[in-house]
Amino acid sequence: MFERCPALVRVLLGAAAALLPEGAPVRVASNEFSHYKPTNYHADRVLVFGSPPDEVAVIVEIQRRFREEKLRVWPFYVASLWARDGYPVILLVLCDDAKTAAAYDRPIRIGRAAVVRPDVVGPDRVPVVRDPRLARDLPELAVISAILHHDRPGSEEIFRALATALMTVGTELGRQYYDLVFAELPEPRQLHLQEVVMTTLTPPYRSVYNRTIWSAGVAEGEAKAILTVLESRGFTLTDEVRNRVTGCTDRNQLEAWLHRVGTITAIEELFS
Repeated sequence: MFERCPALVRVLLGAAAALLPEGAPVRVASNEFSHYKPTNYHADRVLVFGSPPDEVAVIVEIQRRFREEKLRVWPFYVASLWARDGYPVILLVLCDDAKTAAAYDRPIRIGRAAVVRPDVVGPDRVPVVRDPRLARDLPELAVISAILHHDRPGSEEIFRALATALMTVGTELGRQYYDLVFAELPEPRQLHLQEVVMTTLTPPYRSVYNRTIWSAGVAEGEAKAILTVLESRGFTLTDEVRNRVTGCTDRNQLEAWLHRVGTITAIEELFS
């Protein structure tokens, strides 16, 4: 999303966005940094704003939990990018919960030699997108808003704005964004998302998402049926077996297992 919509970087950086050149092109730079060990480190994304000689690089990192080793790796990213290309560097860290954001929101001091100051963005710094016009202008921001703010009052407006964003980007990319949001929500919120999006979308978008939801529901039902029959027949189900069945999204394979599950004498026969 950051690659497709670099304006997202400006919105999330807030005041620090003033360091980026205005009205200049943006390109994706290499996100691989070599190491003497030899180990390659990869940032989530590196975007370069501006044109030579006025360029600024933004390293984008998505963090879902606190990892102490990141405080050692990030200065290496910054120093490597500076040494390789000579760009001024901004380190943008996006976190999906306030606790993780607070843990990262501090200067990283490397003795007396240097200090790396990440720009950490937690849920409180991500705008709540309720306005369909903003969702049309920045669809990716509407996606992030729906993930991080789904439990706020007025979530129906947030999901309606998301539906506008999905229609803006087209059916294929919209389906991918919908799947991303759907997978991140707890089950009760998934149902609410389905209801709001289905009533907001217009054809042909509605049929695309309808098929997506229907297929996912059928696959889940068949997987549960297979496990239920196995248990009723007295088989002991390991986590490996459960994960293999519930993780399968191939409906042809699930149907084959469902036809076979009533006659097997050992679980191994189900997968043979």
